[in-house]
Amino acid sequence: MKFEKLRLKNFQSYDQAAIEFEDGLTLVHGDNGAGKTTLIRAIYMALFQGQAKSEIGTGYELLDFIKDGEEEAEVELTFRYEGDPYTVTWVIAKQEGDDGPVGRTRSNRTTLSSPALDTEYSGPSDVRDVIEDLLDMDAEAYANSTYAQQARLTRLIEATDSQRESILDNLLGLDAPETYADRLGDVTSPIEDFQEDLQARRRQLSDEISDVDESELQSELQSLQETIGDLQEREGELDEAVADAQEQVQKLDQRIDEYREAKERQGELEDKIRDKKERIRELRGEIDDCQATINECEEVIERKRERLQELNEDVPEYDLTDESEAAEALNEFETAREEAAAAVERKAAAVDQARNEVSRLEEELDSHRDELRTACLDHKQKLDTVADARDEAEQAKDELSEREAERDEAAGEFLDTAISEVEDIGDAVDAKRESLDKRRQDLELEENELEQKQEQAETDIARIERELETAREERQTIRERLDTDVDDPETAFEEALSRADDLGDGFDIDVAPETLDSTLTGELPETRSEVLDELADAFDDELSGCIEQARAETRIEDLEALEGGEWPIDGGDIGATHDYSDALDDLRRVVEESEQATDSASKAQEDARSQLTTLDELTECLLTAASFRALAGVTADIEAYESELEERKRDRDELAEQLTGVREELDTVRQQLRTGESVAEAVERAEGAAEKLQNRREELHNAEEAADDVVEEISEAADAVGEKHDELSEAREELEGAIDDHEKAETTLESKEANERIADKAVECHESISDREGEKETQREAIETREGQIDDLQSDVASFQDDLTDAEEVTEGTSLDELQEQNAKAEKLRQQVETERANVREEIREKDRKQERVEQNLEDLRERRATIQSLDEKAEWAEDIENELTGVEATYEEVQTEMRNRVLGRLNKYANDIFGDLYQSESYNGLRIGEDYSLELIRADDTTRDPKKASGGESVLATIALRAAVYHVLADQHAEGGEGLPPLVLDEPTSHLDDTHVDQIEGVIENIQTWDVPQVIVVSHRNGLVHDAPHEIEVTKDEATDTSTLNPDYTSSHCDEAAGDD
Repeated sequence: MKFEKLRLKNFQSYDQAAIEFEDGLTLVHGDNGAGKTTLIRAIYMALFQGQAKSEIGTGYELLDFIKDGEEEAEVELTFRYEGDPYTVTWVIAKQEGDDGPVGRTRSNRTTLSSPALDTEYSGPSDVRDVIEDLLDMDAEAYANSTYAQQARLTRLIEATDSQRESILDNLLGLDAPETYADRLGDVTSPIEDFQEDLQARRRQLSDEISDVDESELQSELQSLQETIGDLQEREGELDEAVADAQEQVQKLDQRIDEYREAKERQGELEDKIRDKKERIRELRGEIDDCQATINECEEVIERKRERLQELNEDVPEYDLTDESEAAEALNEFETAREEAAAAVERKAAAVDQARNEVSRLEEELDSHRDELRTACLDHKQKLDTVADARDEAEQAKDELSEREAERDEAAGEFLDTAISEVEDIGDAVDAKRESLDKRRQDLELEENELEQKQEQAETDIARIERELETAREERQTIRERLDTDVDDPETAFEEALSRADDLGDGFDIDVAPETLDSTLTGELPETRSEVLDELADAFDDELSGCIEQARAETRIEDLEALEGGEWPIDGGDIGATHDYSDALDDLRRVVEESEQATDSASKAQEDARSQLTTLDELTECLLTAASFRALAGVTADIEAYESELEERKRDRDELAEQLTGVREELDTVRQQLRTGESVAEAVERAEGAAEKLQNRREELHNAEEAADDVVEEISEAADAVGEKHDELSEAREELEGAIDDHEKAETTLESKEANERIADKAVECHESISDREGEKETQREAIETREGQIDDLQSDVASFQDDLTDAEEVTEGTSLDELQEQNAKAEKLRQQVETERANVREEIREKDRKQERVEQNLEDLRERRATIQSLDEKAEWAEDIENELTGVEATYEEVQTEMRNRVLGRLNKYANDIFGDLYQSESYNGLRIGEDYSLELIRADDTTRDPKKASGGESVLATIALRAAVYHVLADQHAEGGEGLPPLVLDEPTSHLDDTHVDQIEGVIENIQTWDVPQVIVVSHRNGLVHDAPHEIEVTKDEATDTSTLNPDYTSSHCDEAAGDD
């Protein structure tokens, strides 16, 4: 989860404010009371509304969040969850209450919207429910984990052990097994109520059937069955009479329908014949149009061929009446015309070029004459300059000799070697000074690094010894819990995990190292609950099948007795027999189906019990695997700590020896550097004199070369004037020849263009002829198509004529009125028979109702007896389920204990890592969170102290370490399970801390950002709490208007050392 944007209106000290949050760290700073904490409260209130108010403090009312003088306040927060944006708006308004103004949430304007939601939620309750589902935490959990409030920073320290247990279990998901156990308890209580209800129902049913006489019901049933048999025989006779009458009516109805259909068919066929003949006439007209188009095309083709003969006479070298030869001629003439045009352009360009060359040569001749005059004047000036340069060079030579003597004396002592053996004294002095200075810098850096390493080594040794002792205690605890000692816990972990994965395949549970915790607390309990539901369903199915089977078997026995002429109760003779074979077959099928259902339910019970056994094995494997993984991790940690401790001690001793040698050498180098500075000054003076002499010699040499160059320039200028005269004469002759060639090329181009036009017209004629030939072929094909269509239409007309003859035969010999009269007589007879049959059926239904009442009484009697048996079986089933649930509840307790041990191990490690970074003192070695959630500070002598009794600063450090450790565990869990973890918010974490510990906070914050946390927001009155924070927000307040403002672009390297609260 990431915060993206916050907008405030009339909220506490803000009129209008909007700010966008970036990824990573954001530092919110400003003076005390400027309104920094208000921003964080606004986020909290937007997420949880009224619930958040109680977490902020009992002294706050909703009215306090509305800016003085305003009627309502509004907060709008946009955050991103799993890639989707969500926007929540919370509005509170001032209203008049019984005791004065009060603040009320505006339900219709408190909304939550997102593309990921099916609808926009409105009202604080619905909005809060959705947000709590997304974050998997309520306002209290949020305040205990990701939102470290300034006023309630130490709540985890101040809480009792039981309160701390409740807070941490809820945050870290350790209460999941307990929740499942509570759900099992919710199931167990209804089962006990169910057992009591079964006993009461059994007593009631026994009382209800005690006074019922089954033999009287059987006699009444037999009399009714005989009467119903006689009536049913008469009903059968009437059914046959109705069927005969109905058949006669149907035949006459069919004859009338056939007559009407034949008449309708005659009209349709006559219309179709007319349509087909009309279409034949249209197609013949279209054929005439196609023939006219063909004649027109032939006339156009003849005219084009005559035009080709005329064009062919103008170009004797090609036969333009041939289409391919005309196209070839056009290509040849186009190429020739293009070549002639190109030649004209080339000749014109040659003329222009020749004219330009004549102009250029005339200008260059004038330029060379000017250069010759200038060179003669320059030569005289250069000879005067040479004389002055010789005098200055002699003076510089004398000064150089004096400076070199001073340099050699000083350099000889510094370099500790003969000057004659040094190739370049300046380079040698600089090289030695540079070498000495580099050595000094290296030694100073090495001295500083060695001092830091020595200090860090001592700190690391103390930290590693604490961590090593903690790891050894944890390893012993795990071994005692496993009650075994393994050489390779990694292999044991993989074997246990592999066994668990094999067992999980049957339940579609994918067991992997990274999902071990979520499987134990989520998938496994849910799967066990599903299997228990399946077991309960199977019990119900088996019981229902048994009851259904018992009922059917009882009825079979009764009907078999009646069929044999005996009473079902006492076997007495009833004086008649009946045929119940159909009913008996149905009942036997019911018995067979009930047996199959019972067998299937029994098999389902066996499968469910087998699955429960497998789930028990899977749970044991997962718990064992978790213990082996923890053992492997702590074993590796111990080896690493022991190796690191030995290495750090060796490093500490080596660092002390190195530091002594470095300091001695550094004193010597510094003295040599001071001597080298004076030598370098002498070298620099000598080099300046040498450079001056060199400059004077170069000036003399340059002056002499300049004078010689001027003599050469005079000679070159005279030669250039003569050459340009000759080049100009040749260029004028070339210009006259180019003009003659251009005129000839233009004459050739005109001839080529005329031939090209003639060939192009011939090609156009051939293309027109080809188009007309294609049109003729298209029209001929159209004529053939239409002639085929005419043949098909004529065939259709003949077929329709035959169908018309058949339809006329159907209507001959009778009329519609005659058929309808016969049908009315048959219908009257059918109605008379049906009336009599209806009377008989009504009498049968009356008797059936009486029989059903008697049968129902018998059925109720048998069902009550079967129900009593069912109640006994359900009571036994309920007792079995209650015993199984008791075993499952014990398993959940084991899972919760294992999860707590593992999470508490992480909490202790993370909390001590951070506490060690924060608490740079020898008073305390770390923190300890006990299995009973007790919290202790561990002194250097291994004695403990209640954090509540420590100093204010020490309590804050312990709180920060514990809160950061909780967030670290949450970050680990969310790295596997999703993006729901909100950003970490630290509100004034430096309260009650001295400067030394404040400086350590920055390191802790930087460490937190490495936990895959998208955002960290720190609120502090110290604007330099985090140096080079990537994002900073400055909060200021106008005391005159009591209004806060934001400056998101603020950056500063200054640190305000004042202390206090917002």
